[in-house]
Amino acid sequence: MDKFEILDLVQYSRVLFLDSDIMPFCNLDYLFHLSEGPNAVLQENLVFATRNEPANGGIFMLKPNHTDYLNIKEIQRNQLLANRGGPFNEIKGWGHRIQHPDHWSN
Repeated sequence: MDKFEILDLVQYSRVLFLDSDIMPFCNLDYLFHLSEGPNAVLQENLVFATRNEPANGGIFMLKPNHTDYLNIKEIQRNQLLANRGGPFNEIKGWGHRIQHPDHWSN
């Protein structure tokens, strides 16, 4: 997943990822200000949720970390090997089958 390439942008303290279909209608600098410093209100890594989904992969903010980047690449490689290069397994996902008691509600 190319989205996680932003984890390797370690020259920045935070990186905001926006899918090409996300259209901000205001300045988003406040997200960076609220996630840094001793009085930070937001966590370093921020994933946005909506009423219909627990996480929106189209917009998120991460604190770049090269070790995390390498870990994600390893997970991706292992998943590719597990599927023998076949398509992504939508039931099993990235290695955890979603089943009871896993739960999310809006």
